[in-house]
Amino acid sequence: MKVHLTALFALLLATQTHAADLETQLTGYWVPDVEKTYELARKENRTITRISRGWMPKLGWEFGSGTMLMHFQGNQAVNPPEHFSIKRSDKAKRTLVLEFEEGKPEYTAIVTGHDQLTLSWEKDKFVLNRISKEAFAKRYTPPPPVADDVTAQDISTRPPAGAEQSDRSPEERERGMKLLGGDLSVATNEVERFYALGHAARNALRDGKVKEAEALASELARLAPKYKNDWNYGNAIEDANQVLGRIALSKGDIAEAKKRLLASADSQGSPQLNSFGPDFRLARELAEKGERETVIAFLDAVARFWANPDERTETNSKRIANEHLKQLQSWKKRLRAGEVPDHHKWR
Repeated sequence: MKVHLTALFALLLATQTHAADLETQLTGYWVPDVEKTYELARKENRTITRISRGWMPKLGWEFGSGTMLMHFQGNQAVNPPEHFSIKRSDKAKRTLVLEFEEGKPEYTAIVTGHDQLTLSWEKDKFVLNRISKEAFAKRYTPPPPVADDVTAQDISTRPPAGAEQSDRSPEERERGMKLLGGDLSVATNEVERFYALGHAARNALRDGKVKEAEALASELARLAPKYKNDWNYGNAIEDANQVLGRIALSKGDIAEAKKRLLASADSQGSPQLNSFGPDFRLARELAEKGERETVIAFLDAVARFWANPDERTETNSKRIANEHLKQLQSWKKRLRAGEVPDHHKWR
């Protein structure tokens, strides 16, 4: 089932009146203007969270035609591209409403000029400046891995072909993004296919191609044991089992769905899972069917890599993991009370 993320883009340029023109205005590379972000917060009597204060200078957004990609300084990208379509446009207000396929908190962007916009979601609001493609590429080129904690290094993704980002052409970077987005057509070997299969399976399931999704997820499950030492192993375990579990549940096989839910957390995590957590949709679907004890066991399992402050070494990382731990405890409390968490991660 499609879950919508709606982002509102109020574009104030008088010459940009059509939806296509407004989207073109948004297209490009954007980084936070720290000084103006703090100034805006003071004007609105709004507090910037401690996490945002730490991460703000390092984040960046790349908007393309129908895609949004978040980057973290020193890394190629935090996640694969998010695809959107224009749900509605308002010429009078210079507004676009964008619809995403994956559930996320609502994003609002107000473009105040060709080179500046304000982007907000949940409690955060950043003023962003446009920069050139070359400056953006330099800013987000990862150095060689040096850390093993959930910091900027943890949410990096190494080049699928094995080369360092600084040695790759723009075309190769684009191919890498396609791989991470699940485009199997650009994979040239088994390792690259291993990187692409997870999102390929999720994309197929999202598009209603159940047999294709099942085949891709099964292939990924077979490949994963060969790559236990790869950064993507935890992602592969989660993607394969989550897709197969949701398919099983759609067929009424609750026992298989429960098995797959628990199996999806049977890893040491990954850079992405450690930072952003797992997919909770199968957990929600099972909880709605009364399988709350299995869901609680799943939450305990993901705590090993997502909510483990005692195993983190960096201060900010410890704080984030502790917040995740409190979130898991809150969800388990609701489940034991016979309720299903309504957090956006569960939708």
